[in-house]
Amino acid sequence: MNDKYLKTDDFIQYAKSLNVDASEYQLEKYEEIGLLYPSYRVVLPIDYVKQCTISLLKNPLNCNVYKKYQEADKANNVCSFFSYYPKYFSTALKYGHPLDYYYQNNKHIVKPCKSNYKPWKEYEFYDCEYKYYADIKQKYAVNYYAEWQVFVLYELNKYNSYLVNDCIKHKSGYGFTIKTPYVSRFANMAKMLGNVYDYMNIIDYLTSVVTTDKAMNLCYAKVYNAEIKRVAKRIYLKQCKDEWVRFIRNIVQCHKTYEENEKYKLATEVKSILTNTIRLIALATGKTIVEISDFYEGKFKGSRYSSCIDDDKSLVSVGALREIYKKEYSHTKENILDILLNYSNGYAPLEKYNRKDLCANLVDDIMLKGYEYFIIYLAEIRSLWNDKPLYWEAAIWSQLRSFNTAAEALSKEWFSEKHLNNNIQKAFGKDYDKLVKSISNSKTITDAKTLDEFKANYFGIIKYSNEKLNNEKLLCNRNLVIMHLARNYLSHNIKTEGTQLRSEEFGTIFDSIIYAVLSLYCKHLYPRNQLSIHYPAQRC
Repeated sequence: MNDKYLKTDDFIQYAKSLNVDASEYQLEKYEEIGLLYPSYRVVLPIDYVKQCTISLLKNPLNCNVYKKYQEADKANNVCSFFSYYPKYFSTALKYGHPLDYYYQNNKHIVKPCKSNYKPWKEYEFYDCEYKYYADIKQKYAVNYYAEWQVFVLYELNKYNSYLVNDCIKHKSGYGFTIKTPYVSRFANMAKMLGNVYDYMNIIDYLTSVVTTDKAMNLCYAKVYNAEIKRVAKRIYLKQCKDEWVRFIRNIVQCHKTYEENEKYKLATEVKSILTNTIRLIALATGKTIVEISDFYEGKFKGSRYSSCIDDDKSLVSVGALREIYKKEYSHTKENILDILLNYSNGYAPLEKYNRKDLCANLVDDIMLKGYEYFIIYLAEIRSLWNDKPLYWEAAIWSQLRSFNTAAEALSKEWFSEKHLNNNIQKAFGKDYDKLVKSISNSKTITDAKTLDEFKANYFGIIKYSNEKLNNEKLLCNRNLVIMHLARNYLSHNIKTEGTQLRSEEFGTIFDSIIYAVLSLYCKHLYPRNQLSIHYPAQRC
């Protein structure tokens, strides 16, 4: 899960990791002045905290005690265990972060403000009932800061401070010139930032679906893309288009400022927010990054001035958005394009096509429609294969499972069917059924519940294709069958051990998935393609 909210100690450590000065004293003083409030404060009954101490020393909370402090217990623990239990997982998918959700109906969760401020030491007490705790201060309140508030903290530190040179008695810095405390610009973006972090939260939940088995019964990986689009649209519609444009402009300016001041860690964090904002808008509206860049520049597109002020007083840096992603996008695109071109050049079914254009279009389709995780898994598998770190064999099979799931999601995007088998059949018609039946006289060749069944079917496909399928030039080939078999086995056997199959067998399966994706994409672009009338396969 993305940490939308952090406890005070975690927030301080996070700030320090970005080279932002932070301490409890600073945070308390900024709250006292009214410049930086915690996003939430969980205030617990002292008796409940004492009962928690008892349960820690003796036994768990008994039923009567739990009923008395049920709301307090929920407020205290909701951030600790909600993502591991189905009902909390579902709530988070529907409503977002649990603090945001439970704040509405839980009296123990409050929003700090000027009227309810009191010194933090007043939230401390000594529990003299137990000797072990008698001299230890205990707290009955927990503060939570939004992760983005680190930018507020940085600006408050910077613009409310000055440097003193004792030698010449000289003062310099922002704090020496301003008359009133500086209010961070991020404070005015709180609502928009909250929306983006909600999106990031839920994406983390959905990503966990394809990387762990805990939530598989709640939301299958095959609906990943449809679900993130639904979530993106819901969050996007909370604000109007103009508000999103202004927000992007503000974030771009923050990124530019941090880079100019050589605050590269902060710039990287801001870029992450910007990237997720663009992805959210792209998924919700179907717009490409080029079109979103046009929205950002508005009427100043093509202007000879580098900086312009719009009617809403927002600052526009012409070309800035494209420049931020130019190198990164080009590198990623070129890298994956080289990989796919290398595969396509040795793939006979594509010999009648312009392979460079085909692969370039495929990469654009993957990146612009939000399927970057296909690229991520592909790159991770290649890295594990080449570097072979500790326990790489077990890890690589887990990555292969996720890679195959991503490939299935692409097939759904192209052919709109719910299941991989249906998408292949929609692409190749009866040819695929004929191919499967010719191998095993039934459809069971693509099913495997155990490793022994998987190996038997896999080697059966290899043997049959080597002996009887000699035409290498058709798109409907054994790669589709191997991909289908791998999908059915790996999706239900998450803990497959890499040592149970030889490396060359893994390589064949990995290659088959890539070749199958190329074949499916070719059929997506050219649905009337006549190269798939028969059912040949490519040789090893």
